[in-house]
Amino acid sequence: MKYFLILIILGLSCGGYYEYTVFEQKADDDQRQIITLNGELVTLQSENKKLEDYKEWLIKNVRDDQAKIGELCGQIQANQNALAKTNKQAPKDPNAGKPAMAAQPPPTNNLGTITTQDGRTFQNCRVIKVKTDGIVVSYSEGITEIKYALLPPDLQKKFGFDPRQAAALTQAQLQYQEEQKNAAAQAAGN
Repeated sequence: MKYFLILIILGLSCGGYYEYTVFEQKADDDQRQIITLNGELVTLQSENKKLEDYKEWLIKNVRDDQAKIGELCGQIQANQNALAKTNKQAPKDPNAGKPAMAAQPPPTNNLGTITTQDGRTFQNCRVIKVKTDGIVVSYSEGITEIKYALLPPDLQKKFGFDPRQAAALTQAQLQYQEEQKNAAAQAAGN
């Protein structure tokens, strides 16, 4: 019986030891899992901090851009006001900005030989296109554009070009452009 009791005590001791090792192993596994989760938590906190910093940077940039847009809108409004003021002050010339010729094509497009006022000669000329500042012709050597101011007086008259009116119109256009520049400079200075 002694041996039987020793055997039982020994069995209980071994069973207790087995339970103790299983408990220790589970505690070690739990400790490793806690360490791993703590590492992941630190990583997530670091990434969250980066995202928060990026969010603040974006908000600052949006505010800066909105301020720039407001500033540009103010400049546009000032320029529009200056342009409207200049347009009100501009002379009410119905011919302002229009070419100094009638854009009507001639009844015939065959012009024969043309000698321009600068001495060039074009033979067998045919009108291809009538433009606001001259005519495009095909001639024996190719195609060219001749400005109304260079045409002989009879062709200037045929195409409705008046040199005196063109000079006056050019002067009015130059004056208008100068007024536009001055108004824009004043608006930019404000």
